Amino acid sequence: MLTIYDPIPDDPLGKARGGGRAVKILRESLGENARFVSDLHHVAPDDTLLIPVWQPFHRPYLFKKIAARQILMIFDVIPLKYPEHFPIGLKGRWWMMHNLRTLSLYDRIVTISEISKRDIVDYLNIDPHCIDVVYLTTSKALYRASKATSRKTLQEKFDIPTKPYFTYVGDMNWNKNLVNMAQAAIKAQAYLVCIGKTFSVVNDLRAMDLEEQHEYLATSGDINHFEQKEFKDFVKLVLHDDRFIFPGYVPDEELRSLYAQALCNVLISRDEGFGLSYLESARQHCPSILADIPVFHEIAASAAYFVDSEQPDAIANAMSDILKKPRSYIAMKEKAFGRSKKFAPQTFTKNIMQALTSA
Repeated sequence: MLTIYDPIPDDPLGKARGGGRAVKILRESLGENARFVSDLHHVAPDDTLLIPVWQPFHRPYLFKKIAARQILMIFDVIPLKYPEHFPIGLKGRWWMMHNLRTLSLYDRIVTISEISKRDIVDYLNIDPHCIDVVYLTTSKALYRASKATSRKTLQEKFDIPTKPYFTYVGDMNWNKNLVNMAQAAIKAQAYLVCIGKTFSVVNDLRAMDLEEQHEYLATSGDINHFEQKEFKDFVKLVLHDDRFIFPGYVPDEELRSLYAQALCNVLISRDEGFGLSYLESARQHCPSILADIPVFHEIAASAAYFVDSEQPDAIANAMSDILKKPRSYIAMKEKAFGRSKKFAPQTFTKNIMQALTSA
């Protein structure tokens, strides 16, 4: 029996993106072909078990062999590549040691790009022949064609602008490069809708008076951890700029409409395992400005605008050019949509089943 561990009940913060997103896609794609459990005591000795998330600085999910075949899904090893930006402390080092040791419990590793596979080989010393690359897909709500939510409804519910806007969908980690993105949007005088529950802190701050804002930014543990330094700089940049809109968490049906009505998506990460918002937006005929890094060339091929992500002027120039809607922009919309077909749900289902059931 193919059994997939669902850590979401014990990890409410993972519901929207990352591991939670992967479990949702797995549920939609595998349906009756797999059994999902939230308690590992329900795994049978003759099962094939998939652990769909790896958190190197937290307690491992497994300390021993409990199934006939055990497979681990690793999205990326970004925290290991850039330890100076992801400090882990003594507890994190302790769990990291155990996570490295327990890698030997798994028969195979599944990852989401060839770039991630290369990094797993380099940083975890895993035999490349034991690693399967299975490209992600979108949720079915974002892939299928259905009636879009009206612009008026989106404006009323999420306060999106009446003028053309760009989207950013994701988290706030250092690798997301939020400060350069914000500086570029300011230079281009562009509206940027930043989607994700992480950004609710900006709306909370906007509801405070100046003295409360100053105290929160100076003292709150929610934003003053070393790992959040770049996010704090981003918040200070955008706090009083109405061109930055923060609708918080958005359900997939409405996210689909926000992408569809956006001018362009922005994803200028310093590093990624895949870059899901590229695929999500491309499916809605919304092109992306992407960082000129190997993983995005792997996923998008030539169906995106590539920029030097460490140069805000270059990002701003790309945004300004797109605001003019040149003829090439229309072609890029269709090119991105065409590229999205490579990552269809049925393709993901076929490939993940092959990775999980092959000997």
